[in-house]
Amino acid sequence: MTSPVAEDPSAAEEALLDCRHLYRALAASVTVITAQGDSGPQGMTASSVTAVSLTPPLMAVTLAPHSQTLAALRTSGRFVINVLGEDQQALSARFAGPRPGWARFAGITIRDGELPKLVDALASAVCTVEWERACGDRVLVLGRVQETEVQEGSPLLWHGSGYHGLRPAAGCSSRG
Repeated sequence: MTSPVAEDPSAAEEALLDCRHLYRALAASVTVITAQGDSGPQGMTASSVTAVSLTPPLMAVTLAPHSQTLAALRTSGRFVINVLGEDQQALSARFAGPRPGWARFAGITIRDGELPKLVDALASAVCTVEWERACGDRVLVLGRVQETEVQEGSPLLWHGSGYHGLRPAAGCSSRG
């Protein structure tokens, strides 16, 4: 189905719904973005994270403009992208919920240091903020990767408004 972006309100609303449907077709790794703010650690679940460049190593994340995590990221100038494993749906839900930032971290093990890095994450990237830009209803943050850590395992994926695991496509072999 194709939908042009239209000027009249009903067509614009239909185009918005079509975009939402398109976005649900995009599979993405589930991540928790964390940063250290003035009031302590902050974090939120995000699936709009992407690798941008290898040289220099850059990654992009999008955040809501009024999120506590964005405020903490702006304060410290640093953040962590924590990639969740396929068995970490509950952790994703915890950081997506309405509870305050400090409550999201209650009972969760984080690495010692200046940034709240989730110990049990499948992978993590510590980034410094290169720049940020308002883009529509989100803020796009470009981060320079300073440090990475990767564990063995499969990522938790978000697709079609639900969680999924990774499995090889029929007729394809997986590569290591």
